Amino acid sequence: MTLARDTHIEVRVGPSAKRVGYAVAVAVNVALLYVANNLLEWGWPPFLTEDFGRLLPIVTVSLVASILVNLAYIAYDAKWFKSLTQIGLAVITMAVFIRTLQVFPFDFSPYDFNWETPTRAIIYICIVGVAIAIVVESVKLVVAVVRGSGVLQD
Repeated sequence: MTLARDTHIEVRVGPSAKRVGYAVAVAVNVALLYVANNLLEWGWPPFLTEDFGRLLPIVTVSLVASILVNLAYIAYDAKWFKSLTQIGLAVITMAVFIRTLQVFPFDFSPYDFNWETPTRAIIYICIVGVAIAIVVESVKLVVAVVRGSGVLQD
């Protein structure tokens, strides 16, 4: 009879690989910024209303913030710094979801199924997820500072 043993494998990603990942994140966010700012002109997706224009400023802020944070990570990605910036990005994301509920720039009336209720439910679930992420990153920030990978050591 063999007993299962807990094994913990830790994969460490080198600094070069991390920088490539951050650069890819910048590129993806730049592309998303372009797409978001052209959706209404393209008329796609068909259920998106002109009210999306009222949501676009905060979406733009969110994408630009993500671009800037990932550019900063290329130069400096200490644990405490990443947690702090992730908290900031999560707060912005929370604002995007709340604003999306306020504006709700979707018209599902041409469809046989009323997608409004599931869409709102998904947005509420995302808000809960972002709130959890804020708590998790806050704990990670405290742990990073307490364990000595804080501001003074990095």
